[in-house]
Amino acid sequence: MNMEEIEVYIDRDQCERLEVEYFEADTLSIPADAMLRSKTGGYDSYHRELLEPMEGNIINLLRERADRPGWYRMVTSRGRVSER
Repeated sequence: MNMEEIEVYIDRDQCERLEVEYFEADTLSIPADAMLRSKTGGYDSYHRELLEPMEGNIINLLRERADRPGWYRMVTSRGRVSER
């Protein structure tokens, strides 16, 4: 699957906590496991199956104003976050 085709939903509460836009254009770089933990009540199976294998990796998300509210496209996933 092409990264341009992968979408991640970020609800309004998450957007507020992560300081990103729900309706407007924005970007977000975040470790996949932090994204999973950010969802109150947990993500559905689609998001868990997508993000769990990427735990420890930083995902880069992009949202354009014309996109559906709260939906961000994954544009890249890069290497593991260094352990400190």
